[in-house]
Parts: sequence; C-alpha cells; structure tokens
Amino acid sequence: MNRRQKIKLKLFSFINKIRLSFQLEMTESFYRVVVHENAKPYIMLLKSLLTLVSLFLAFIVFEKSFYAFVAGLTVYLLITFLEQTIFIYNSFLVMPQLTYEHDPERLLGVSFGVGVNPSGGPEIPIVGFVVKDEEYAHQMHETLLYWAGGSTHDEAGNVCLSTIVLNPKEYVFLCYPNLESDSVKKHNEGIEKRRKAESLTDVHVPMFALTIIGKRCEIGPQSYFPLFREKHKDGVPVLFQICIPGENGGVKSIDGLDDFVLFNLKIRDKDELTRMDIEYDYMRVMG
Repeated sequence: MNRRQKIKLKLFSFINKIRLSFQLEMTESFYRVVVHENAKPYIMLLKSLLTLVSLFLAFIVFEKSFYAFVAGLTVYLLITFLEQTIFIYNSFLVMPQLTYEHDPERLLGVSFGVGVNPSGGPEIPIVGFVVKDEEYAHQMHETLLYWAGGSTHDEAGNVCLSTIVLNPKEYVFLCYPNLESDSVKKHNEGIEKRRKAESLTDVHVPMFALTIIGKRCEIGPQSYFPLFREKHKDGVPVLFQICIPGENGGVKSIDGLDDFVLFNLKIRDKDELTRMDIEYDYMRVMG
C-alpha cells in the first residue's frame, strides 16, 4: 500500500466512522436520529432540560397567542424528535488473519478454467491463484485451510472469492474470510442477546478487522475469463487451486496440495458495487 492509498484509507475510515455514529432516518410518521451509545447521557440530559423548559413555558404569559403556540410547538417537536432516537453500539471482531507473510511479488496472477467430466457430467468451474514457487503455494494453502475451518470442502462458506471487473481488459480478484459465516452470526447473536437484557431498542453495528488477499489482473486476448463469467452463476461451487506456472502459458498443479471446493464466488462490474459490499471500500482505497 503506497502513501496515497494510506491517506485514502484513513480518510474513508474517518468518513465511515462518522456515518456509522450519526444517521438521520425517516420513519412512517416522523424523523428519527440514530447515534452512538456514547451520546446517550447527553441525549437524556437534553430531554430532561426540554421537559423543564416546557414546564417553565406553561407559567409564562405571552403577549400574543401566536408566540405561545410557536414556543410550545418547538419544544414539542424537539421532545418528539429525541423520543425517536435510536442508540447504536459496536462490537469488534478480528477475522482470521494470514498465517504467512504476504509477498505481492510471489502472487503472480489468477487462473480461470473448466474441468470436463470424462463420464459426461456437468463441467467443473476452476479458479486458482498462480504463485511463483511451491513454498509460497504451501503457505497460502495453509492460510486458506485455516480460514475454511480446517476443511478443503468449504460447504459452510467461510471463504469468499470475488472478481471485480474494472473494464473490458482488467479485473481485481479478492479472497477473504466471510463476514456472514455461521460462526460470525453466532458471535453477533450472543452480543445482541446480552444487550437485550439492558435495552430492547439499541441497534448492534458490528465492526471487523479483515485481511483481504487481492490481485489486479489483465484480461488478455487468450483469457478464458470472459467465457467463464458468461457461464458462471452465483452459488455454484468452484474448484479452487493454488498452482505454479506451467508450460506454454499454462499452470501446473502441485503434488500433495489438495484443491478446495469453495461456495462463495461472485463476479461483478465495479459500477454494480454498493456500500453493502466489502469490495466497495476496498476499491475506493486501492482503486
């Protein structure tokens, strides 16, 4: 990450922190403010002060009834607005990290292909990292196995793959732990259950420390990726390999290194991303 990307990361992190700490939402009948629980003492104090002000206004004789109406309406609206306040609270979870030292120079690229069943069954979509040497392949394999919970058949969906197409000639490939896995959901549910004993209205906003393995790749004239994307459907499992360069521009599998079966691969154009996507902020920072 260069200096410019570090500055962008700090800026977007600051903006997101503000956005998560204060929001104004429209309800069916009125507006409501969503603020962090740190502001709860101040909101409660302000509500108490407004209640005292409303009582004080009841003893004031205004020269004109219009002034009394405006003063009373203002206090009423402010109290109503504050009554609609929703407080949010955060939790922080560190997702599984790398078990090796990442070296971008040793991650050469990404391969897309298809396996044909000799017995005539359906084609098997194949995706993989292409790395410089077998040692690095084993190191990456260890991390993915750790992320997948110790199994190469990741039916639980602990590992996510995504391909973000920047333009017809370039894409970014990402691999990261799933923030919506069953283990993460269970963690969040436990936190929310404990909080409900104190307040039924507070809203949980989980926060994460997440490691993403990313690689920007070119789409060459002989690339299989365009056809792969045309055939791919979300939810279809893929065979994921970590391989090394082979002959004639191909790739070579590594003896003793089992392939993964992964169930979370999505392919999107960059313009399709929204704030709900992990890749949204990643692309804003890394470009």
